[in-house]
Amino acid sequence: MEKTSFEQIKEEFLALHDIGYAPNGGALIGLEKAEDMFGEVWVKRELSLEEVLSIVLPYHAHWGNPDPEGILLVPPAGATVGETVEKLFESPVFAQSNPTCWQSMNLSAKTNSPVYLSIGPIDNEDYGMQDARPESTLFHIDGLHRLLFWGLQCKYEPKNYADNPVVAYIAGE
Repeated sequence: MEKTSFEQIKEEFLALHDIGYAPNGGALIGLEKAEDMFGEVWVKRELSLEEVLSIVLPYHAHWGNPDPEGILLVPPAGATVGETVEKLFESPVFAQSNPTCWQSMNLSAKTNSPVYLSIGPIDNEDYGMQDARPESTLFHIDGLHRLLFWGLQCKYEPKNYADNPVVAYIAGE
C-alpha cells in the first residue's frame, strides 16, 4: 500500500484520460468530490479478488438512455462488479443493443491503468442509492468499463487474477 497525494492522482488521471471526452470530465469531478468528502487520505494498492467483485457501481445507462431490449447495465440502486459481469455473461445481445457502452468496454482493452474508488458513495445523483449497500466498502469513481471488460475477459477467475490484480487509487482509506 502506498500513500499518495490528490495532486499526484490528478496528474496521473489527466495524463491517462482525454478530458474533452464528457465521461472523463465527470470522473474528474468525482475525484474532486471524493477528495472533499473523504479528506486528503488516498492510497494506491492492489485489490483482492473479493474486493473487486464487491465494488459498487453507480447507475449506468449511457447518458440516461436505457437499452430498448430491457438490459439496463447498472440499475439506479447500483450493482456490484460481480453482479454486473454476471449480467453481461447472461445477456448475449448486450453488445448489439448497447453499442456505445460496448465500444467503451472494448477501448478498455488497451489499458491496464488503475481504477479510482472511494470508501463511500460520492455526492452525485448517480450514486444516491448506493449507501443502501453496507456490505460493500469500495465505491466506483472511475474505471467502470475497464472493470467490466476485465471481468468479461475472465481476469477475475482465481487462477488468472493472482498474476494480474486490479490496482486502485482509493479515497479515504
